[in-house]
Amino acid sequence: MVHRVVRGDAARSAEVARAFAEARRQFAQNLAELQQEGLAQVEVPMIDVGDLEREMELQMAAQAEAMRQLEADQQEWTRQREEVLRRQIRMVEDQAEAFRVAAERARLEAERSVRERLTPRAPRVVVAPAPPAAPAVPVVPAPAVPPVAAVPAVASPPAAPAPPGIAAPMPPEPPDAPPPPWRFWFDVSSEDDEAAPPAPAPASVMAAARDGLAAGLESYARPLASLGPDEFVSVAVDFVADRAPRARATRTLLARVRVRDLSDHQAGRLSAADLRRRIEYDEE
Repeated sequence: MVHRVVRGDAARSAEVARAFAEARRQFAQNLAELQQEGLAQVEVPMIDVGDLEREMELQMAAQAEAMRQLEADQQEWTRQREEVLRRQIRMVEDQAEAFRVAAERARLEAERSVRERLTPRAPRVVVAPAPPAAPAVPVVPAPAVPPVAAVPAVASPPAAPAPPGIAAPMPPEPPDAPPPPWRFWFDVSSEDDEAAPPAPAPASVMAAARDGLAAGLESYARPLASLGPDEFVSVAVDFVADRAPRARATRTLLARVRVRDLSDHQAGRLSAADLRRRIEYDEE
């Protein structure tokens, strides 16, 4: 755009110079005719058109240089502003990523804490320390004993055989083993034993879990001074298909109730039925 404007100015300047040269030539011709006729005595100084053209070219070159400098400054300012914007965008993206990582870490920590509180712990097995070793007893040589005359052995009579028809008594049965201290039980029943009762339906299990949570919240009597009245008390129950320590939960039941409702129930201003209706349940 700058070069196009400069070329347009140069064309107009050249056209003005040509018009001026044509007017000068016409004026000189008319003046020569008048001098020949003796009607005018005028001396016209000679004007060098080349000087005018060179001066005009210098002015146009100065204008073009100024335009180029202005364009270069504008491009440099634009590049600097774009770099500043890029840095600001990268900073915002880094902050957003840091917030996301912190939130994910906090969520995982909260889930781990809840699972640790809800997972039953295996009983501790206390191993008794080994008894101390008995002190060494020095060996004392026995005193010499004089030889004794050999006594002939007397043969004992053979044992009488048991009468026919009477069986030998059976040894007593060993007592039942005590229950094992470990956590997992192994099925040692045979096919002749009675069949195990069928597993309860999932709906009945969830209903029983809800009743248990509601009963636990109703019986909670400790003050909740550290929580606001509009905050919630949440309780989560994980249903695990396997008893392994690291088994994943197949379903989770979440119950929550406002602190205000619990406080009113503790103070006697809210009945148990109304408190149960205000408990919110969520299944995942």
